[in-house]
Amino acid sequence: MAQQDTDTARILIAYDGSEGSQRAIAAVARLFPGADAMVVHAFSGGGIASLSRMPPLAAPITIDPEIDQQADEARHRHAAGVAEAGVALATSAGLNAHPLTIMADGTSGVWSAIVTVAQEHDVALIVVGARGHSGIASALLGSVSDGVVHHARRPVLVVPDSARH
Repeated sequence: MAQQDTDTARILIAYDGSEGSQRAIAAVARLFPGADAMVVHAFSGGGIASLSRMPPLAAPITIDPEIDQQADEARHRHAAGVAEAGVALATSAGLNAHPLTIMADGTSGVWSAIVTVAQEHDVALIVVGARGHSGIASALLGSVSDGVVHHARRPVLVVPDSARH
């Protein structure tokens, strides 16, 4: 896990590399110049082995543990790279940023992982970017920003998709 002194971060920025999360970083830099920020990339876990926990299919699934481990390691490397890219963007915008990657539980999702990390690190503010999905797409895909807003026990700033206004 890529992490540096995240306990001092006062602002948690959820970052997934999307335009919405890039707007979130830009908003934090404008509103809180030089702030300590934790750039969090929460990614869905599971891997190949999670298939074995699904309802049975017509034929049993045999999973090679070595292949599953390699897939898991690749997911972690990718997640660390995403978090580091967010930190680079935040740092270039003038923030004192540190990365954190977390694997989200498949049953509770990414928003729950973000809320949990915010609670654990006692951040003052959670910042998320809205992706601008329509009502139907948002209902089908789920909404990280919606989940964070409705479940966080601290202030949440949702940076809207400026192209939709």
